[in-house]
Amino acid sequence: QSGRTWNDIKSLKTHRTTIKLVDLIPDYITFHHKEFINLLAILRETVISIGNEKFKHEFLFANNVWTFGLGGIHTKDTGRIVVPNADEWFEERDVGSMHPNKIITQRLFPEHLGIEWLIGYTANKDKRLSLKHLAKKDSRIKMIVDVLKLSLNGGGYGKTGDIWNWQYDPLVMYTTTIQTQLDILLLTDMLIQQVPLRLESGNTDGINIIYNKKYTDQVNQICKQWEQITQAELETTRYQKVIRTTVNDYMAIKDDSSVKYKGDFEKDKELHKDSSMYIVRKAIDEYYRFNVPVKTTIENCKDILSFTKNVRIQNTAQGKWKAVYDYIENGKLNRIEPGKNIRYYIDNTGQGKLYKSCYDGKSIGKLTNVEANASVTLFNKIINKPFDEYRINYKYYIVEAMKIINNVYDGQLTLW
Repeated sequence: QSGRTWNDIKSLKTHRTTIKLVDLIPDYITFHHKEFINLLAILRETVISIGNEKFKHEFLFANNVWTFGLGGIHTKDTGRIVVPNADEWFEERDVGSMHPNKIITQRLFPEHLGIEWLIGYTANKDKRLSLKHLAKKDSRIKMIVDVLKLSLNGGGYGKTGDIWNWQYDPLVMYTTTIQTQLDILLLTDMLIQQVPLRLESGNTDGINIIYNKKYTDQVNQICKQWEQITQAELETTRYQKVIRTTVNDYMAIKDDSSVKYKGDFEKDKELHKDSSMYIVRKAIDEYYRFNVPVKTTIENCKDILSFTKNVRIQNTAQGKWKAVYDYIENGKLNRIEPGKNIRYYIDNTGQGKLYKSCYDGKSIGKLTNVEANASVTLFNKIINKPFDEYRINYKYYIVEAMKIINNVYDGQLTLW
């Protein structure tokens, strides 16, 4: 687009020393509730220093504690189970492609790269949208759609805040994050001002609301008005029930009985996420959807990979780290160093211990247990054998599942 080569731009960045948050507030933001008006007043007086960015404002609104930061907004949700009454809708109203949409509608781009960056960025979004409807039926197209999504979020928007990246311009990143948070508060403000609804949860992408079905048309009308103001598009999902421990850890059972999983409840994780102990998440899912005891699901599983955990030993500011594995074989204590990326499971033999240790390049330092009070079997290489011979410590996995369940309120279902 620009005629410049990679060599011309690869070392370019836009450095800024300070950013006035008042300059990032859209002209269309007008609030009715005093809590939001007070937040705007604070933002107008706030200047952040780049390299030492600090800002967080907490406030109580609609029976929720909200946290507004530089990167995102969320309510402080406690463990609970939520179901609507028979005459109510329980809905998530969230924004699709929120950050990319904000960049495009507000015509944001790194100053040193110019409008050409935005032209290319917009072309990626348009290409993703044109293919998205085909992704459900074609796995190859789904991969392309997923890559384009990553290029827009992590590869484009995300890199504007990375000082080591050629797209770096913190003004783009903070304009995007501040405005998207204010957009969500504007939606909340408009809805609660006009409709007697309850807010179940809120975050940077959207809000969960519960309201009487007789207000359906009014809620839809308000959301449409909000879309016209912000140039964003809301997606609606209706839920039968939400089981959560925090704002980002929950399973939501939709009206069609399909399930949305997040955080601790997420079963089939993306490749870049830690997929340790699949059996724990499966047991929790079976418990809440079908009332199957956790113990039953875990002890009946015969897939060894469902029990494995992953750990990556990384260097820190303290120094270099390595893994150390001690195990007993034929009555003799052995020690090996299994590398940086390790897969293992918890056994009931009591004969294997996994440690990490900071070392100076010559000698191993103090050993720190990776799994305190648990015996470990390394499983980087898959070994097939009769399942009983793996000697799984079922109690360990049952306890891990119950830790999450115990963080969900276990009394009567909360009827909002």
